Amino acid sequence: MDAMNRSWTDGILIADSGYACSRVMMTPYRVADTQQKINFNRAHSRTRVAVEMAFGRWKRRFGILHGELRLKPAKASKVTVACAVLHNLAIDLKEPDVDDVVPVARQPGEDYRGKEQGQAIRDHIARAYFN
Repeated sequence: MDAMNRSWTDGILIADSGYACSRVMMTPYRVADTQQKINFNRAHSRTRVAVEMAFGRWKRRFGILHGELRLKPAKASKVTVACAVLHNLAIDLKEPDVDDVVPVARQPGEDYRGKEQGQAIRDHIARAYFN
């Protein structure tokens, strides 16, 4: 299938100019000497920024994506897709990003009290999120 007949669902990667442009990897024009090429580069840049911001959000939400995935490529792909699906569900359910979560304030001198404290936290979560 040639690049002109590709569907976006076939997967085209957006890459910076450090990579070669190919049927599966779109890079910006090194020399944007027409308005069309300038417009393409602007749209390409905005798209890359949006994708990189999404990856940053995923990394904050899912620690497994923060470092190197020591998995076979097929398994790593499944983990990445699972994180994307869970992230989209979190958005649909209006769950806050990790950066937006406000930690539960502890009272001064409040120490860990074993399972009783866990039960209080569970009760708080049930009241706050499952009404």
